[in-house]
Amino acid sequence: MKNFPLFLILLVSTAVLAEPAKTATTEPVKPQASAEEHVASSPGHKANGDELLGKASPFRKEILFKINEIIAEVENNYPAAIAKYDSGDEVKIIKSLVSALNSGIEYLGAKDAASIQDEIKKDSAPCPAIIIASKKVLYARIDEFNPANFAKFKDDCESTASLANRPVGLIIDVRDCQGYDYESCIRTLALFCPPEKVPKIENVEMPGRTLTVPVIILVGNKTRGASEIFARLMLDNGQCLVSGTGTAGCPFLKKKTVLKSGNCLLIPSVPEFLSNIPVTQVAPTISIAAYPQIAYEKLSGAAGSEESDKCLQRATDLLISLDALHKDQKNRANEKPKSK
Repeated sequence: MKNFPLFLILLVSTAVLAEPAKTATTEPVKPQASAEEHVASSPGHKANGDELLGKASPFRKEILFKINEIIAEVENNYPAAIAKYDSGDEVKIIKSLVSALNSGIEYLGAKDAASIQDEIKKDSAPCPAIIIASKKVLYARIDEFNPANFAKFKDDCESTASLANRPVGLIIDVRDCQGYDYESCIRTLALFCPPEKVPKIENVEMPGRTLTVPVIILVGNKTRGASEIFARLMLDNGQCLVSGTGTAGCPFLKKKTVLKSGNCLLIPSVPEFLSNIPVTQVAPTISIAAYPQIAYEKLSGAAGSEESDKCLQRATDLLISLDALHKDQKNRANEKPKSK
């Protein structure tokens, strides 16, 4: 019955509204009735009407009314279209409905809900930035946004900015970066973006813009949480290119809410200052296999070892090429026209 996806979704409303199916088959719904009037007239109104409508949004009231109206007509005119579905179909239907909200919310059945584990905090130690590719490119690996990693990265950027011969570009590797410290993430963003491009966090002082060199951010499907926010805002603000594969698509920590049925919702906890961020994965501007990712110890201990990491090698080649192109353009602009 692929032609009836909406009808299936409507099954949910009958349980929510606590209205017996026989009511729908004997009393046609009046389209002109308001959502409040419709719910108030249902047999279950005295028991749960206040819960349904007390703080309900206009959208919720209207959608409940329309869903119940449609399912009543289907039961009345084509009961076989609904009678064949069971609880297993109900889970699929509700998942489709939740997915249609396009807000990063997940609906899980009771069995799947029981297997959900809490996010594990990495508490990764700072990795000092190093210069690679024959001393031409600055490489910084961030495996978690936290205060310690931010402080070290900020110091490294300031030190690099003061060099007489600065690297031609910066690679920020967040291919294995998880965690949800948005404050450290946004403070890191401020090192590269103009103040007006940085989200404002109440009572948090932002650092000034520090380093102005071309930036490439390396991402992959292990890039999750605050690192996705960082990569997206850097890209949207025109401060970098993003290389690798799509990120995890989970920029916000999800709160598990168990429903009365035993099923559950995973609802993103979105800070107000990030409310405009899409709850989707970040797509790279340069597509290349993100893994295997070279170990930081190997990269920092052996010159030329970046060549074993294809994603990293592509980024270094691009930065060096961009620098050569810019120098060539500058030289051409400085050339004086020959006298006639």
